[in-house]
Formats: sequence, structure tokens, C-alpha cells
Amino acid sequence: MIQPLFIGTTELLLIGGMALLLFGGKKLPEMMRGLGQGVSEFKKGMKDVQTEAGLEAEDGRQTENAEDDGPEEDARDDAEAPQH
Repeated sequence: MIQPLFIGTTELLLIGGMALLLFGGKKLPEMMRGLGQGVSEFKKGMKDVQTEAGLEAEDGRQTENAEDDGPEEDARDDAEAPQH
């Protein structure tokens, strides 16, 4: 049976210790800072894409509504106009 990937405290400490041994105490904080900035930029990009997609969807609905309102408004105006 396949178990989901769960990282416990022991595994996390082991991975951290191995990273410290491989990269050293001076290089590791710089690498983590760069990783954090990368994740931040990724989240910002995703938020921008979602915002643009939402705006495009709203613009599409407004365009459809504007196109639909045109002939209906003309028909209503003709029906409401007094005939002599």
C-alpha cells in the first residue's frame, strides 16, 4: 500500500543536518533567503495571473451584456414611444 509523503521531525532534522554539512553554515542562510524570495515571486506571479483572469472574465461578461442590451433597449424604446 502506498502511504502519503509525510516528513516527521526526525526526518526534517536529518535533512537539515545533511544540508548544513554539504553547504556549510555561511552558505545555507543565503540559499534559504534566495529560496524564500523565489517562492515569494512565484506567489506574486500567481496572484497577478488570477487577478488578470478574473478581470478578463468580468470584461467578457460586461461585453456580452452590453451587446445584449443594445437591441432590447431599442425595442423597449420603440414600444414606449407615443405613436401619433
